[in-house]
Amino acid sequence: MLVTYHVFYEPHGRVTYANTDSIALYFVIGTCLFNLSSLAVVLSLDRALKKPKVLTKRYGLINVCMITTTTFLTVFGVLGYWSFGTMEENVLRSLPFDDNSAMLAIALYLVAIAFAYPIQCYPAIQIILEILRNRKETLSPKNMAIIEKVARPIFVTTSFLICYVVPIQGAFVAFVGNLCTTLIALVFPALMEICLLYPNNYGKYHFYLIKDLIVLGFGLSCAILGVALCTYLIYVRILCLHSPNDDSI
Repeated sequence: MLVTYHVFYEPHGRVTYANTDSIALYFVIGTCLFNLSSLAVVLSLDRALKKPKVLTKRYGLINVCMITTTTFLTVFGVLGYWSFGTMEENVLRSLPFDDNSAMLAIALYLVAIAFAYPIQCYPAIQIILEILRNRKETLSPKNMAIIEKVARPIFVTTSFLICYVVPIQGAFVAFVGNLCTTLIALVFPALMEICLLYPNNYGKYHFYLIKDLIVLGFGLSCAILGVALCTYLIYVRILCLHSPNDDSI
């Protein structure tokens, strides 16, 4: 509500033509794919539910939450550009820092991140713990409990500090999205489905094969071109950070 108030208070954005530059395109794709990484939390939750069907049915948790979240973020993104014009990576950074309501909105956002970030790290931590549990030299339950109590806060704190010291979050988010999420969410699933359906189960007119090849091509283009272009963008932004003639970035 506080952010909405500032969005409609004094909108000073301007109408611009859509940017069709390839760097901007892969920047957006990488950022969107990075946001999909939170689905790993859903997959971990699926294993712990008595009735996992509530997640995947037509009006289940995944469909409803994804549609609601996507709509919410899209509306706020459009309103943000309409109100503030070209923003510095997010709406919150465009709010006036001398306004109490704006600072309250930022404070509430920080509290939300502080509680949500450990949940986002849960799948990665569980993967590490599962590897330790399945070693040939099995650790005792006491040692596993100690490792878990120590590893969780260290993992969360270390990853948070890395994100904090990185000066160009937006470009790095797009880089990670193009590098990692494309492989995990697009390339590998498409390859696995092609292998599982081989040779005679691709459906009528080889629909599943064509679909998987399209997804595979899109994922590989993001993984190759997206990573290269985002790397170039990071390089340019770092040069701008150290430029004596530019204090705006």
